[in-house]
Amino acid sequence: MSSINATAARQSFFKLLNGCINFSEIVNIVTPKGNAILLSAEEYRGLKETAYLCSLPGLRQSLLKARKTPLKKTKELKIDDL
Repeated sequence: MSSINATAARQSFFKLLNGCINFSEIVNIVTPKGNAILLSAEEYRGLKETAYLCSLPGLRQSLLKARKTPLKKTKELKIDDL
């Protein structure tokens, strides 16, 4: 994550947007009153989804348990089976 002050961010705003959208860059914009983060909508949605999944009770434990299960003891599911 790069950091840039607000004046420089204002001068290169479209270049920063392009980096966020096309290259998943995250920019920390620094001001005397506090900082703000510039990121693409795709990155934001991914963070929101991760936060949601982490909030589901038992999901973390279930995933950790699944990681320990040998592939030989699993079965393949087809999309129609779900």
